[in-house]
Amino acid sequence: MPTVALRTLGCRLNQAESDEILIALADRGIAVDNDNPEIVVVNTCTVTAEASSASRKLIRRSVKDHPGSTVVVTGCYAVAHEAEVRAMAGVDAVLPMKETLPGGVAEQVGGTTVSFEFEGPRRNLRVQTGCDEQCTFCIVPATRGALDSRPLDEVLVHARRLVDSGATELILSGVHLGTYGRGTEDNLAGLIQALSWIRGLARIRLSSIEASYVDVALLEQMASNPKVCRHLHLPLQTGSEETWGRMRRPGTLDNFIEVVEAARATVPGLAITTDVMVGFPGEDDDAFTQTLNVIKLVGFEKLHVFRFSARQGTPAAGYANQVAHEVRRERSKIVRELGNSLRRFWLDSLVGSKVSVLVEKVTPAGLVGHTDSYATVRFNAAGSVGQVREVGVSSRVGGTLVGW
Repeated sequence: MPTVALRTLGCRLNQAESDEILIALADRGIAVDNDNPEIVVVNTCTVTAEASSASRKLIRRSVKDHPGSTVVVTGCYAVAHEAEVRAMAGVDAVLPMKETLPGGVAEQVGGTTVSFEFEGPRRNLRVQTGCDEQCTFCIVPATRGALDSRPLDEVLVHARRLVDSGATELILSGVHLGTYGRGTEDNLAGLIQALSWIRGLARIRLSSIEASYVDVALLEQMASNPKVCRHLHLPLQTGSEETWGRMRRPGTLDNFIEVVEAARATVPGLAITTDVMVGFPGEDDDAFTQTLNVIKLVGFEKLHVFRFSARQGTPAAGYANQVAHEVRRERSKIVRELGNSLRRFWLDSLVGSKVSVLVEKVTPAGLVGHTDSYATVRFNAAGSVGQVREVGVSSRVGGTLVGW
């Protein structure tokens, strides 16, 4: 039987597309074998310099670890640096367009349909790709292209396939998720409602969404639909209005805070997480302090902190007043410490309560999973992966809640 191993870097959309690739390969009779594959597919990322470096390392490691395998490279790094990837030793094929990848791999090895089941109950579901925003630091619009929403019927078919393959939680993923359905009669709230009718699907989670695209209909779905997770990831990037403008972020900082306030008022128990970028060109001490103040004001439940990374071809790469790398590192440390403090405070607030946990792992120390608000919980009880259990929280150990 023909076999493939797939190595993935990057965002939830990349992960969702890797899942699609695996299903499409299974339909063509190509099974997963991570130990001795005939073909290794590397799905790359280039959102930051670190991501590009990690992509190159993963390609080289895949060539080294599987000397007898055909190595195929796809993903955003392959789009942005196709000639460079083709020139790398051991790379047999570059397929920047992922839509052509299953067929291209199948042509190499052939096969007939095989059964397929994912490990773990949480899967990413691609509903949209592309971006029409012009954030000055971001290379993604150049690698992902124009806005493109997946038709509702197609999303539902793939969602059912994921559930049939073992998923009980689906994470709606896209480059610019809030634009889903633009130019059609569909929208994100309607998509969620349609997905909620799928039998066997316990949870629907949103991946990153811009605050300016969070509307009343979406918040009402989160408040009233028991399958929708009470978790919003709203990228902030900066708390400085001046820096926000030079970043060309969608919406305004004032609107961001208004959306946060409306979301917390509408959805009890909502957790809001965010991305913060430090060291954007021209970010002085005052701008950085303003970012810290907004983080404290909102009281995010978790922070993802990034240092500015100049991407060739983006306006910000050529801006004057680039912030020194040592300053970026120090600011990143300060924000991470603040984020850790806020997260501990939130987790401590859940001690003594009962939470709903999706079991994702069975370990010697007990069952492990996440609440719908995305807190990690470990508890001792009988159960299996994919079940949703009610858990009483007795304590916190580090970043994990402990329950019974």
